Amino acid sequence: MQRASSGMAFTDPGSTEICADIWTVHAGTPVTDLEMALRAALSHELVEQIRYRTREGMKIAVTKGKAATRLSYGYVLSQQRDANGDRIRGLRDIDPVKAEIIRRIFRLYADGMSRQDIASLLNSEGLEGPDGIAWRDTAVRGWKSRGTGILNNESYIGRIVWNKQQCRKNPGTERRTARLNDRSEWIVKEVPSIRIVGDELWKAARARDEEVAAQYHSGATNRLNATQRPELRAAYEDYLRRQRGLSERTIIDSWRFAGQFLDFRFPEETDDLANISAADIAQFLHARVVLKAPRDKTVPSHLRNFFRYLFKAGKTATNLANAVPRVAQRFGTRLPRHISLEQVEMILAAVRDTAPSTLRN
Repeated sequence: MQRASSGMAFTDPGSTEICADIWTVHAGTPVTDLEMALRAALSHELVEQIRYRTREGMKIAVTKGKAATRLSYGYVLSQQRDANGDRIRGLRDIDPVKAEIIRRIFRLYADGMSRQDIASLLNSEGLEGPDGIAWRDTAVRGWKSRGTGILNNESYIGRIVWNKQQCRKNPGTERRTARLNDRSEWIVKEVPSIRIVGDELWKAARARDEEVAAQYHSGATNRLNATQRPELRAAYEDYLRRQRGLSERTIIDSWRFAGQFLDFRFPEETDDLANISAADIAQFLHARVVLKAPRDKTVPSHLRNFFRYLFKAGKTATNLANAVPRVAQRFGTRLPRHISLEQVEMILAAVRDTAPSTLRN
């Protein structure tokens, strides 16, 4: 009953799939629609109050120069204590080793190295990426409009930015959806103690962003396709939006990789889509994926979407999506399926005399 009345979406009988009466022990009768609506309204109000108090607490923390979000790459939890000996939450200290990696990423990017090449270089040197996993180009470039990724994180210039976006749950799909807030609602606090990157290096990276954006402009790399590409792009994006139901961000990435392939195949001539062959796809992937990020499945996945569209639109005689090879995946050591009784005793002995949080885990 508590779960069924957890939100206002359940006040609409058509929004649920409950096809049977709900009984409660204390009432002894089926729950009426009115009682369900009242419970849903009260639950919704309680959730909104908790949400408001939580966000107000985060807002106050940011205005005091404290972090209100997860620990970013390059920082460690500060061990500063208050008068009672408790650790002061929200304070960050710079990790000198990771800070040097961050500055190196900015320098490489400003000097012209692509984000994919930077990720491959760091992996070849055995350096761990964020969360202890291998580096990927997405970790380096992130999402510019939302300030994610190494190259867009304003914490590295001593600036905490909070309330850029809000996440709400879709009552129909139960999925969290992020929406950007207006810039006037952002909370910005300068904290010089957490600065890692200098202003000059930060501006050099922003200038490099503009150069990269200009390179990916439709038709910019091949003047002969300046009039043809926009029409193809508009039709392809409409297909992804209407037929595939993809998000706008994914649609932008899909065309970006499709444009890169077309520039690779037709560098000095107009696009002749009917002459694309499987060999062209293999050569592009060898230069774009195998030599740079051999485990990256992003490019092949987007190319399959593109070639499926070309075949469906009648622009190619065969479905070249089947010619896009799959990326081989190598999995490391996984968790064992079971452990012995002796191993269980060893685990329990290791956590019995430790902190309460460790015992809980």
